[in-house]
This record gives sequence, structure tokens and C-alpha cells, in this order.
Amino acid sequence: DIEAISQAFRVMQNNPSIALNLLKCLVDKSKKHGDSFNSLLAQKCFKLLKKSPLAEEQSERFDKLLQIAKEMKLEIS
Repeated sequence: DIEAISQAFRVMQNNPSIALNLLKCLVDKSKKHGDSFNSLLAQKCFKLLKKSPLAEEQSERFDKLLQIAKEMKLEIS
């Protein structure tokens, strides 16, 4: 649930795992439902993920999300 992940991110703003999951939820929600994209929240996630050391799997997920966002013309970076 995007609300639960958003709340977790507010409490733990330096947790890259939560940021990655939240970014995925934001992109998926916009993709599936055509909802407006919360670019401000996505940018916070992006900034944290760019500066954080990520495990290989996390890095692959992040790169994939960036590609999807680019294709959808979503403003993240």
C-alpha cells in the first residue's frame, strides 16, 4: 500500500530500501491508473537512492525504474 510505504519513508528518510519500494509504487500507480505522479516525493527517493550504496539487486531495480519513468516521461531526477 502506497500510504503505508509513504509513512515509513517519512519516518525513515535515509532508508534506501523504503525509498526504492516507494518509487516503484509511485511509478506503478501512475502507469496502471494514469494517476497524477507525485514528482516531489519521487525526487526525494531519487536523491537518496543516487547517493546511497545499493546492493546489486537494488541497483538493477533502480535502473529499471528510471528507464520506465523516462519512457513514461515522468519527472524524477
